[in-house]
Amino acid sequence: MRYKINQLADISQGSILTRIKSQDNNGISSEALTMQELSYYCNQSDDLAAANEVVVDKDRYENCLFSQAGDVLVGLSSGNTMVIEKERAGKLVLSNFAVIRIKDKKKLDPYYLCWMINENNDVKRQLLPLYQKTSRVVVIPISTFKDIEIECCSIEKQVKIGKTYDLSRKLVRTKRLKVDTVNKIINCGLIEVIR
Repeated sequence: MRYKINQLADISQGSILTRIKSQDNNGISSEALTMQELSYYCNQSDDLAAANEVVVDKDRYENCLFSQAGDVLVGLSSGNTMVIEKERAGKLVLSNFAVIRIKDKKKLDPYYLCWMINENNDVKRQLLPLYQKTSRVVVIPISTFKDIEIECCSIEKQVKIGKTYDLSRKLVRTKRLKVDTVNKIINCGLIEVIR
């Protein structure tokens, strides 16, 4: 069965940094999620993100968007997504991200949704017109994600697909790091041969 994402989830854009940042550094310190973290999750980088601390104005803190476990975080310039796990919950979400917060996880699995947006050709076709209009960096409007249609199978199948995708994503990194380590060991050995 096909659904628009907004039928199954609420979608919100993160907070605009210039509007929430404390001018006198006398606010509430919060760690913000970063694009580097999203790139790491999607295997586009092997560099772990450094903590990005933001001092939020006390009067604006209550209006900020914070991540929750099970959220699907969307990079609005890349269209890539990641699932927020327990250890990344409670982090500040800035305006270069949107959060897809699933209404009922018995109908839609976050890892399945992440796989659909990151890998599914049908979803990519729905996003493609945005990238064909211009050669500059595109910020995908929230309304576009609200209107994306996804195919939903049974929740049991979704969970299997989502878990398999998450494990395969981790396996890709492990294999790449293993190859890099083996190459470093070989090259160290070759340097010793020269001496």
